[in-house]
Amino acid sequence: MTRQTITRICISLLLIISITTYAWADEHAAELKSTQLTWEELEGILRYDVTIKDATGAVVLKKSVETSKIEFSLPPGSYQINIISINIFGKKHSDSGWDTFTIKFKKVKKREKVKSTNAQSLLGIGLKISIGCYYMMPMENWKNYYHDSYTCALFRMSLNFGNLGVLKKYSFFKHIGLELDSSYTGFTGKKRYGKMPFDSHIIPVGGNMFFTTGSSVPINLIIRFGGGAAFTLFEYYNTFTNQEYNLWSTDPYFLGGLSIEITYYKYLYFELGADFIYIDYIGKHFSGLRYFFMAGIRL
Repeated sequence: MTRQTITRICISLLLIISITTYAWADEHAAELKSTQLTWEELEGILRYDVTIKDATGAVVLKKSVETSKIEFSLPPGSYQINIISINIFGKKHSDSGWDTFTIKFKKVKKREKVKSTNAQSLLGIGLKISIGCYYMMPMENWKNYYHDSYTCALFRMSLNFGNLGVLKKYSFFKHIGLELDSSYTGFTGKKRYGKMPFDSHIIPVGGNMFFTTGSSVPINLIIRFGGGAAFTLFEYYNTFTNQEYNLWSTDPYFLGGLSIEITYYKYLYFELGADFIYIDYIGKHFSGLRYFFMAGIRL
């Protein structure tokens, strides 16, 4: 094969194979990538002597290979390459001459962060605010006085101890915190033979301590207990006097609950669970179960 032939082969291969595999992670940091150059195999050839020079004429690579390919790593820039084929008698068979090629660089797009459903904070404050509704069932003797309640609303604002000052250093505090708890329940009284039915409006306001699993998955378990003051308005109508009476009562209450929190998009979440409520009315305590659904946001 003539010198012109092998030169033409090398030039075409350099253009087709594209020795442009130098990738940048950003504008200032780079990582060299391996580049492989191949050409047509010639019969009766013992080896190929490959020499590469940079733009200044300095030899940056000189290597002999037994096959018609070579692998190397060079930074971007302009280079010259020469390939000399040596036959089985150790004599030069052909010389490609010096051909110019360029190694270019291409920017590698930074990997976009995968949108996570894990818990995140919108403003970095560490507060959680949620509102919701629930269905409440009176227990024990109160079932004889009230129907189950559908007129209910629940508000909670919580702060995890792991977001406070020096406590951030300790992973233990990431799983516990305090929350403000307030709700409204409206009960309709049952009609009973010989008894006056009465309605109730209960507004408990208090605080809870909570424990959460703090898992990296978007589903977490929450256990809470707490208490406060329950403000109750009793309403009843006296059919004998044709008068309506209202009676307010303020009493301590206690709460214990279990729920599951599901993060569905970054700082937004749902919470499903149940609470046991105990109100210590004078002379007669009230207890009930409420099953709630809430939606919230992390700030």
